[in-house]
Amino acid sequence: MFMLESINPLAVVTAAVISFIVGSLWYSPFLFGRHWAKLAGIKKTKKGMQYGWVRYLVYFAGMLVTSFVLAHILLFTAVANVAEALMVSFWLWLGFIAPLTLGGILWEKKPVMLFVLNNAYNLLSLAIISTVLTTWV
Repeated sequence: MFMLESINPLAVVTAAVISFIVGSLWYSPFLFGRHWAKLAGIKKTKKGMQYGWVRYLVYFAGMLVTSFVLAHILLFTAVANVAEALMVSFWLWLGFIAPLTLGGILWEKKPVMLFVLNNAYNLLSLAIISTVLTTWV
């Protein structure tokens, strides 16, 4: 069993921050934000932005949880380098995230490109987090 002392909290927070920043850029108007909003059927309103900071805070908390859990998985699987960490991240994404988010297409009738856009970020996010956690000295 792994103890909490085996996890570097600064690495977990740093990985979460970097993933959060990349996600903020990914879904910004500078990259895919407009396309994502159109695919998701989201229209910009003042009322919807009223508590935007709460959403960012909750999302960051989610990134902290993801980073913390992934740190445990990387320890449990005895990952020794970035290539192994990326492989673990890929299999976690393929086995858990991609199939679970597939329901948006199948049951909610969301566009396939929305699934692709969101899951490309999900995979990238796991890759970023695992890389930071693995390379942290």
